[in-house]
Amino acid sequence: MSDVSRADILIALAAPMSGSEATVGKQMGVGAQKAVDDLNLNSGGVLGEKIVLQVTDDACDRKQAVAAANQLANQIPALVLGHHCLQDSMTASAIYDKEKILQISLNSTNVDFLQTSPGAGIFRICALDPALGPAVGISNVAGKYLATLTTKKVAILSDNSPYGSSLATGVVTAMNAAGHKPDVETTFVPGKPNYTSEINDLKSAKIDFVYLAGRYSMLGELAKEIRATMPNVVLLAEDAIASKDYWSRPENLADDPRLAKIPFEDLTYAAVQIWAEAVQKASSFERDAVVKALNHNRFPTVLGYLTFTQKGDLSDVYYASYQQIKSIAHPLVECQ
Repeated sequence: MSDVSRADILIALAAPMSGSEATVGKQMGVGAQKAVDDLNLNSGGVLGEKIVLQVTDDACDRKQAVAAANQLANQIPALVLGHHCLQDSMTASAIYDKEKILQISLNSTNVDFLQTSPGAGIFRICALDPALGPAVGISNVAGKYLATLTTKKVAILSDNSPYGSSLATGVVTAMNAAGHKPDVETTFVPGKPNYTSEINDLKSAKIDFVYLAGRYSMLGELAKEIRATMPNVVLLAEDAIASKDYWSRPENLADDPRLAKIPFEDLTYAAVQIWAEAVQKASSFERDAVVKALNHNRFPTVLGYLTFTQKGDLSDVYYASYQQIKSIAHPLVECQ
């Protein structure tokens, strides 16, 4: 294996630049490139070396992710940012670990990803989903908030994906723990021509709040139909709608709560910041030295100061639920 400490240090972003999650991938690309440009312009690169970014498309597809990971393994980048989709991160991590390539996953929230990861060089810069229980996870905040709405009727709709099902379970668990149950708890099939049946059920139950559990690409049309037919219903969703593409739609500018997560541009920017700072502290681009620095330091980023556990998860993750009013997000409920 060649030494990565060379002029023009290569880092890579492996993300969906095509397919249903392409909007997210492109936003990640913007953040990664901005971070690299700022490092080169303001700091002269890292350890005096210019940083070069390569963007590789995994299409949120397991087979293409394997091909992308193998391609990157041949190039030995100092860092791989990615992948976005869980199955891609889990499949590619074994390839990166074999070649001693550092991986920082950007949005693989399932707890199993790092619990079953093959080695020590795998980190993630995102919060966990609720798989660790009702006291932890992004859905716990939403569940706590919904449980306070004792005079309102609440529905939980999941796209039945592993991500959506996990979120829905976490919200229901948190609501139950607070002594409040959802009035409707069901799933929907993404990609249907219309959601008339599901919306009629919401109308029959006189629902006031709808929690949508799933990815943005699966939620957009359903949210649009709910708004068109039930204009007084409030929608609540998680990090999947952090996409600028979602909030740029006119129908999504209503005064709705959401579990406001960090924009994908900021996630990638912060990941590059953390890596660059760890390289400086290690005085080396070699993975093992950088991993040691990542595990023993606190890093200033655009997201605030971040630290990692020995397993590679963020320590002291902060969650907050916000209400989007016009273009401004207002805090509703917070949780450490």
